[in-house]
Parts: sequence; structure tokens; C-alpha cells
Amino acid sequence: MIGRVTLVFVLVSVLPLASNRPMWWTLLSLGVILLFILRVLFDFRSGIDRYSRQALPLGLVFALVIAWALVQSLWAPPVGWAHPVWRLVPEVIGRISADPIAGLHHAMRLSAYAMVFWIAARHAVKSDDAEQSLIWIAVGISLLSAYGIVTVAISQNPILGERATTNVTASFINRNNFATYAVFGLLANLALYLRVSPDRSKDPHRQLRDFLEDFFESNWLYATGVLLCLGAILLSQSRAGAAAAGLGLAAYFLSGRRTSQGSTSLALAFSAALIAFSFMALSSGVLTRIFVDTTEEARFLIYPLVIDGILDRPLLGHGLGAFQDAFRIYVTPDISMAEVDLAHSSYLENAFELGLPAAALFYGCLAIIVLVILRGTFVRSRNRLYTRFAFAAAIAGGFHSAFDFSLQMPASAALFAFILGLGWAQAFPRQRNSSEVAA
Repeated sequence: MIGRVTLVFVLVSVLPLASNRPMWWTLLSLGVILLFILRVLFDFRSGIDRYSRQALPLGLVFALVIAWALVQSLWAPPVGWAHPVWRLVPEVIGRISADPIAGLHHAMRLSAYAMVFWIAARHAVKSDDAEQSLIWIAVGISLLSAYGIVTVAISQNPILGERATTNVTASFINRNNFATYAVFGLLANLALYLRVSPDRSKDPHRQLRDFLEDFFESNWLYATGVLLCLGAILLSQSRAGAAAAGLGLAAYFLSGRRTSQGSTSLALAFSAALIAFSFMALSSGVLTRIFVDTTEEARFLIYPLVIDGILDRPLLGHGLGAFQDAFRIYVTPDISMAEVDLAHSSYLENAFELGLPAAALFYGCLAIIVLVILRGTFVRSRNRLYTRFAFAAAIAGGFHSAFDFSLQMPASAALFAFILGLGWAQAFPRQRNSSEVAA
């Protein structure tokens, strides 16, 4: 029950501008904290399975990252350790962070994402709960994608409170941020669409009938979701989003193993036809931006400056959430006309803010989670669609984060944490259960 409420809360949090405003991310964090407390109370009463316990050491390491962010914001350091911006106000006690208040906000958000991961890892242990969660993710993002497409068609976006642009953004301000979210929906729908029920006939003369029965019974919903999410990604005209979708699809298919059931081949062929048709019909805007648009090349001017900032304070960092204030001293005349509030690379930005040791711990935890999920795609003989989906989502989100800040949106980050928790819960082999489905 707690897991379901958390997932609904996370999915709904995308509506107020992906919760990318202090009031909304605070409400999201507080809601998650309350649900996490309930989850912990239930865990004390009922115990924790051994697979979930394996995540506890990672939780401790992640807690060290949060603790360092708090130290950056709250500790009055020795002379020379405080950030240089505090020299402008010598009457105030300096901090390691250039923006301590932002550091506290971001520490709260990171803590909430870790709590979402734990709730999902505890909730999705049973395959029925994992399947239900995947369905809600698929349907929820499909509906959001449909909304985004409609807003472009009618040139009105009530959530954003303005006339819609020619790019699909749905409830996001930025098309790239929306594209990553829609990629998660694309992968969820595809995973559900390609499910194979073990009781289906192996008779080659009946495989087409079985495929059609599955399609019209429930798979039409996920096929529609694939089209909606893919169409929304392409209509967002996000180049990195389209590339992330391609990498996510490749990761999903390459992490699978061949099966003898012919209905899988039919489903694969049908899904490939849908994807190919959608790409040919809707990708003109993306292709135009790939070959013509040069308006976003400023990010490649920013990256060397961010690296300079990292090298200036490689151990201490500039403070979690303090990028906008701390980066001003590195701005050069060729980019001085714009306010640079984000590094357009989550990896560089986190290294800039946290320092290299803390950033290494942060991404080390994420890498271990992804590797455990990848291992699960090989060691499990059933229900592998959940680990394959989570791994593909991690590859897509991780790739896009190298060029943008999509997973820095609170609603996207919270959903990503839930997906990783779902993948972790299903990454370990268990005894056969008659209700489980093969994938």
C-alpha cells in the first residue's frame, strides 16, 4: 500500500512544472519523508528480506554524501576553506558552500530520492506488485505524453499557463527534460507489450492467433502507449532525447535472451514496425535540429569553464546546489549575455558542487545499483522485463544527463529512483511462483 501511494504521489508530482519550484519540491520531499517513516515502521515490525538488506551499505555511503552536503552548508570552516564569494561580505561567517540555503534544499531532495528508492525496493519484491507499478508508470506517462501532443495541436498549455510552443513539453518547461520522462514511458510500455505468457501455445499454427488475442485483450493499450511516448519524444525535437530513446531501446533488447515462443517474434516485428513508422513520420523536426540548429552550442563553451571550477576546489567543492552563484566568477565574455544557472551536464555539475570525492561516492552508489540490476537480467529466469526495463531506463537517463539536466527535475529524479528500486527488488532469483510471468 505504501509503495502504491508513493508511486501515485511521484507520478502526480510531474504536473506542477515537474515540481521544479521550491514549494513543490518541498511538498514532494515532505510527503516522501512521511511515507518513508511509515515504511520503516512496517519494516521493524515485519522484518526486511535479505535482498533489500544488501542495499543498506549503499544507503550508508549515500548518507555520507548527504552529510557532506550538510557540512558544506552549515559548518564554519577554518580560514581558507570558505568559498571565495564570502570575501565580499567579511562581516558574515563564511561557509564551504557559496549558497548554503540551496545546499539544504538539495540535500533534502537527494534524501527524498533515496527514500523513494527504498520504498520501491521493498514494495516491488512480489512480481504482482512490480507489474502493477510498471503498468501505472506506463499509463501515467502515456497520458502525460498525450496531453503534451494535444497542447501543441491546440496551441494552448493550461499547466504552463501560456500558449504552447511547437515543441511538446507537457508539464515541463524544457523539452529535453520532458523527453527523458517520456523515454521512461516508452520503455515501460514496450516492456509490458513484449511480455510473453507461459501458458500460450507453442504450436506454430496457433502463434498468430495467440498474438492477436493478447493484442486485443490488453496489449493494444501498451502499443498505443509506445506510439504516444515515441511521438511525444520526436515532437519535442530533443536531439539528446531521441538519442536517449534509441540507447534505451538498444539496452532493453540487448539485455534480453532469445526465447522459443513465436509470439515474441511477432510482437518484436510489430513493435519494430510501429517504431519505424513513427520515426519516419514524426522525426523531421529532430533531423532538422541535428543538421541545422546550432543554438545550443553554448553548453560546449560552458563545459571547460566548469572543469576549471572543479579543479579550483577538487576536494571541497563549491556547495551542493550552489552552481549558479559559484559559476559567475568563471563566466567569460562570450557567454556573459546569458545567465548560466545549470551546467547542462549533471556529472560535471555534481563534481563542481560536491567535489570529486563526494561526487565519486554518489555516482559509485548509482553505478553499483545499475550493475546489480544488469546482473539480474542474466541470473533470473522469469520476470526479467522489470530488470531489463530498469536497466534500459538507467542507460537512457544516464546518457541524457551527460548533456542536460533532465534528472535534476524533482519529479523525474523521484520517478527514476522508483524505477531503480523496482529493478533492484526484481534483480535477485527467487522460487518459482505460479502467478509470475516470463519475459
